[in-house]
Amino acid sequence: MSNGETLLRKAEKALQSGGLFNFTPKEQRLENAAEAFNDAANAFKMDRDLAKAGQTYEREAAVRTEIKQHIDAANALNEAFKCYRQTAPVEAARVLEASVAAFREGKNARRAAAQFETLAKLYEELGETERARTAYQQAGTFYRDENQEATANKSLLKYAELSAIAKEYYDAIAVFEDVAKSNIANNLLRFSVKDHLFKAGVCHLATNDIIGAGQAFQRYAEIDKTFLTTREYALLQELKEAIEVPAEGQRIRQSEPLRLLEGNNDWKNRRHPPGIGRGL
Repeated sequence: MSNGETLLRKAEKALQSGGLFNFTPKEQRLENAAEAFNDAANAFKMDRDLAKAGQTYEREAAVRTEIKQHIDAANALNEAFKCYRQTAPVEAARVLEASVAAFREGKNARRAAAQFETLAKLYEELGETERARTAYQQAGTFYRDENQEATANKSLLKYAELSAIAKEYYDAIAVFEDVAKSNIANNLLRFSVKDHLFKAGVCHLATNDIIGAGQAFQRYAEIDKTFLTTREYALLQELKEAIEVPAEGQRIRQSEPLRLLEGNNDWKNRRHPPGIGRGL
């Protein structure tokens, strides 16, 4: 019998040791069991039996939740996530969601934000775009509540990009514009404002509201006084004018705005953005 199995039996015995002639307080008994489950899980992990280790960390978390040790439960679930990460990504996502809930229950918003961000990346890997989008938004919200503006914006920009993929253009626009407004006051981040406004502008054009797009482009000059002199603004105007030409507009509308966003840097090295003046 492995050391992990021996320790697991010890943990189970500790968990079941309540009885008429056992005078150990219930909370102390459960805490002893939780510690024993942790020892067993660590032993399984050392033996590279990661599936068993993950399952045992989950049992530790369940016990700690019962005695309202929410942060310790969240940490145990995070260890389970690490065990499942490489071989069982769906299980990894499940326990990571539980870890987020436990950190929130324990009033640790900063750790919850970091877990949301990790969860979003995992959902992206699994191809769960909508879940990833939601998790990035939650991460950004929690980071912002903790006054971690730069980290919040990083997550929110990922949310905006995934929103564009999902054709939720107005969700994307709101974030790109909000981050641009946030960055304009920061001398270290001002350089990125024109890119965020450019992406917001592309999404505006994707809505087929040309009048609204034109009004937005002018409004961007109020956010960044230099925007009307930038190449990004010139490209948006060129694209808008091309859309207003029926043949060109039809071609551009059939392309995905994601291609326009991902091709942002490439556009700046060409006379025309992708889809303008050539077939897609």
